[in-house]
Amino acid sequence: GSAWRWQQQAGTVAVHLDLQRVMLLRWEGESAGYWLCLERNTAAAQWNALRRAVYSRAIPDALQGPEPAAKT
Repeated sequence: GSAWRWQQQAGTVAVHLDLQRVMLLRWEGESAGYWLCLERNTAAAQWNALRRAVYSRAIPDALQGPEPAAKT
């Protein structure tokens, strides 16, 4: 997505290492940054969804809504 939330704090996530079953992420929040080491074994059922979410990027135009109709 365009922004992530962790404990009500907006921020961004960047992948620094991806070993398929382990990921090292950097969370940059409004007031602090954190390193996160995530392992597939912790929540195997949600692992693929997490990986897709981390790598997906929002399309900025889609967040603004439809363009107004052009006047003719």
